Amino acid sequence: MILFSGSVDATINVWLVSSGERLHILKGHTRGILDLAIDPMSRYTEEDSVYVLSASSTPEIRSWKVSYESAIETTSTLAGESEQSDNPTLEVRAAADTAPITVHDTSVNKLLFSPSSSSQDSFDQDLYTASSDNTAKLLTRPVPESDTDAKTRKPKWEPADTFTHPDWVRCIVHDPASGLLVTGCRDEDVRVWNTSSGECVRTLTGHFDSVEGVCIVDGLCGGPATQEKSGNKTSNVVGKWIVSISLDGTLRRWRLDGSGEEMGSDEVDESHDDNTSNGPRADEVVGGVGKKQAMTATEEEDRELAELMADMEDD
Repeated sequence: MILFSGSVDATINVWLVSSGERLHILKGHTRGILDLAIDPMSRYTEEDSVYVLSASSTPEIRSWKVSYESAIETTSTLAGESEQSDNPTLEVRAAADTAPITVHDTSVNKLLFSPSSSSQDSFDQDLYTASSDNTAKLLTRPVPESDTDAKTRKPKWEPADTFTHPDWVRCIVHDPASGLLVTGCRDEDVRVWNTSSGECVRTLTGHFDSVEGVCIVDGLCGGPATQEKSGNKTSNVVGKWIVSISLDGTLRRWRLDGSGEEMGSDEVDESHDDNTSNGPRADEVVGGVGKKQAMTATEEEDRELAELMADMEDD
């Protein structure tokens, strides 16, 4: 097993996990590495190597082909299948001249591979990006249109949708089952998007500094469940939650009930207790799930935060 790590010195290190030995140092970026993502389609190739995408404080997304023995920057990426393919789940083609991928105007903060909402097939993976140019983008994988095109065409990752924000997009997560995309922004808000329509269906407020991370989880440590009735049968359905982390020093969570077309009211239903209220609501989670605490920063922490924000502004 190998481990990838990106550094502010603009290099990517490849490590052998079992021994801690450094196998490779990848150089090509000119500014600090902000994120790395292994292309999940690497598992379908016959080669003993993986394709890795890297993002930095520049608009360029670079591609690397890495094995235990070698590591090179490559101008190819793993392409999807021709519509004429007889075996679309196994055949993988390398599409030339697709890297660096340049679809943003400035720093790319996050890379995310996620199954297409329409198919949920682990083979059919889209690429989501989040940038300091105030946008998140959905990129579709290159797909040759025919066997002839596969040899002559040079398909590229192409933006299929753009999600525009009022400030830098710092983080992103996608839920294929519901078709929802969740983004965290420097303007302190978390936004929920319908990937089918490209519309923002909910803005979640509660943080008071840049939102640096988001995730979607099914329930929280065996926590609250919503009741779903079907005829005379009642079953417990553990709801999905959005969890966000911010430079304000807190974690927060919101309920994410329903299919995404209707997520419920922003108001908490006072006729239910906290375990059955449905509708997006923010709970501060600091020092334990659902436990509300106040946090005060020390002078040293305030100084470190100010220096970090200044470095981000420089980027």
